[in-house]
Amino acid sequence: GRAASTQNDSGRFPWHVRWLGIVALGLTLTLLFSVWLFPYPRLARTLSDRSEALVGIQFRINELRPTLGLGGIGLEATQVRATMPRGETLLIPRIGLRPAFTLGWLTGNPALAVDLEGGGLGRLAGDVSLGAAGGFAGSLERVALPLLPLEQAVAGLHMEGHVSGKVDVILNADGEPEGHLDFEAVEGSIDAPGMPMALPFKTLTGKFELGGEQYAIVEKLEFTGPILYAKAVGNVGRAKQAGREPLDMELKLRPISNSMLPALRELGIRAKAGQPTTLQITGTLSRPTFR
Repeated sequence: GRAASTQNDSGRFPWHVRWLGIVALGLTLTLLFSVWLFPYPRLARTLSDRSEALVGIQFRINELRPTLGLGGIGLEATQVRATMPRGETLLIPRIGLRPAFTLGWLTGNPALAVDLEGGGLGRLAGDVSLGAAGGFAGSLERVALPLLPLEQAVAGLHMEGHVSGKVDVILNADGEPEGHLDFEAVEGSIDAPGMPMALPFKTLTGKFELGGEQYAIVEKLEFTGPILYAKAVGNVGRAKQAGREPLDMELKLRPISNSMLPALRELGIRAKAGQPTTLQITGTLSRPTFR
């Protein structure tokens, strides 16, 4: 009776089902051992070097470990130290990484889905392209402005505060950005080429189209601060040398406080507190002219 029972048990599943089960078990064990034995420290160094090449920010990852979620197998980096182009150091509590669902893997332009939770530094989520056309497509939620590679886009630009918005930008074969930006920054300051002082703002909203015949089309740039209101639209042209991009823009401004008037006079702008003024911006990105 026991021998017959054993024979029935062994014949309960057809041979091809048992074979598939053995193969599935083998693949699962292989995958688990691969994940367990993967050289994560070497990958952490590779990710750090690639991010520095793309955005000019040097990341140092304290720990990199595998994760499993609805999006599949991924990685989680914790206690990441980011050194900015100007030398400031920021500590990011967590960065999640996994392969992005994109056809770029088939065309030589792979991408990682990134979810950066920076605590007080905000959150950045989207796809980072790692191929020749490096770039980012995703959203920002109250991201600290010093965390963004703004100075790579405009030499001498420095901003404080937090920004939210949508970004879809790639770098073309010449290393220039193409795509669009739609953002709102709050409670910060901006210091840019041609400005005699850093200007504090309550809100700074913008909508840019990058690439094409122009370096950038400024569809909207609106600045609301305690001492100045300003709004600009127009084009930033192309140039072979960074900072030489020609400007063709219209600027409407209204000084709110008399304390702003000396700084405006340094730029050749004659204005009165409380009264709107319309100007044309020409010159270059590094040396704008107001008239």
